[in-house]
Amino acid sequence: MRASVRNGLIDPESARFDPVVAGRTPEGEVVVCGWVNSKNRMGGYAGKQPFTGQLVGTEFKLDRIGSDYMQRAFIQDRCGSLGDFYWGNA
Repeated sequence: MRASVRNGLIDPESARFDPVVAGRTPEGEVVVCGWVNSKNRMGGYAGKQPFTGQLVGTEFKLDRIGSDYMQRAFIQDRCGSLGDFYWGNA
């Protein structure tokens, strides 16, 4: 899972993961949601970004990393039902 998320970042080696949770939808899909912080093009940490994907068999498929309003809204909608997924100060 972490390798897939890292591939979507500018500086994959700098990735720092915060809480990652998973849950099953009523349709049986396993949804994974979490937070990642990594360095930007200027070499500084950009701040936590939410991400989501799904587990298909044993393979993790990254759907989105939320760096703008629309991405974050999609992720929040998808992950909001997972009780441990925290939207507080991130």
